[in-house]
Amino acid sequence: MIKLGKDIFSKIVSVAVAAVMVLTLLPGRSVSAADIDLSKKGSMTVIHHSADDEPLEGVKSRIYRVASVDASGKYTVLDEFSGCFSDSSFFNNGYDFDAWKSCVDGVKEYVKATNVKPYKEGVSDKQGKTYYKDLDLGVYLVISDNLVDKKFVHSFASFVYPVPLLERGKESEVMEWVYDVEVVPKKESVERIIDEEFVVYKRWSDSGYESNRPSEITVKIYCDSSVYKTVKLNSSNNWKYSWTYEPGHEWKLVETSTGNNYTASLSKSKDENKYTFVFTNTYNPPETPPGNPPEDPSEPVTPDLPSVLGAIRDLPEVLGARRLPQTGQLWWPLPILVLFGVFFIFKGIRKNSKA
Repeated sequence: MIKLGKDIFSKIVSVAVAAVMVLTLLPGRSVSAADIDLSKKGSMTVIHHSADDEPLEGVKSRIYRVASVDASGKYTVLDEFSGCFSDSSFFNNGYDFDAWKSCVDGVKEYVKATNVKPYKEGVSDKQGKTYYKDLDLGVYLVISDNLVDKKFVHSFASFVYPVPLLERGKESEVMEWVYDVEVVPKKESVERIIDEEFVVYKRWSDSGYESNRPSEITVKIYCDSSVYKTVKLNSSNNWKYSWTYEPGHEWKLVETSTGNNYTASLSKSKDENKYTFVFTNTYNPPETPPGNPPEDPSEPVTPDLPSVLGAIRDLPEVLGARRLPQTGQLWWPLPILVLFGVFFIFKGIRKNSKA
């Protein structure tokens, strides 16, 4: 017969007593009505942190009451969720939370398919906390939405949790019911891949020559030296085109049609995750206005003539040049002088013939 030391025997007895206490307090066991006060309301604080344990503000979450609890600590699935449980006593397994996890995905799908309304909804504050108060006692399903910020997508695991919670007292070895519980969902933060934004505009610098603008212009967009897209810019799209694409690429834009007498210049700017390209087409008036062809130096140039009595008159050409009558010159004596000249010519001829 093996004899045990006094100290060893005492430890065995202590462990046995503690085991009996735990067994008597488990759901389905004989827990006295005084241990669970069904007249009380419970509360649940859901704490949302990033993977780096930084508080996350603005996380939306919802809770659904899946099962009720009686004074003895026994759980019963509510009729509203009976469709996704084959056993209404599913949660009476001695707080085997690993087994509880197995129902989460099914309950979530059931909620989505049947459009079950949440028991309560909330949003986390600056400390990342969402407070759910005045809760009927039972088991709750907690679902949190993803939170997307500039760098990460933060996601949270859904879970089921009891209110109140049976746990050992902080200052004693006695198991007790805690009506105000705090829970921290398992979280994951994944670096967000944000598509970059791009926009190209057409601007015109042609004041006074707007009628010379082409009806549209063509722009080729190159991504990493390959043509990504060819676009037409015109008044119907407000001379603008925009697109998004994953980061890490090199972009080049070329305007292939600028319009007659226009030159195009390109400017580029960036504001956070957005790139802006602006083509400015500047009009260059021709040196010789349309309709006035340049002079041919091989042709004679007719000088500008002064007006006579407010009008330019057709003048006889003298030695290939056009002349104007001088100021004060009279033309009416000319016929008389011509007649006298003819008379004297004939007279002289007759005189010579007699001689």
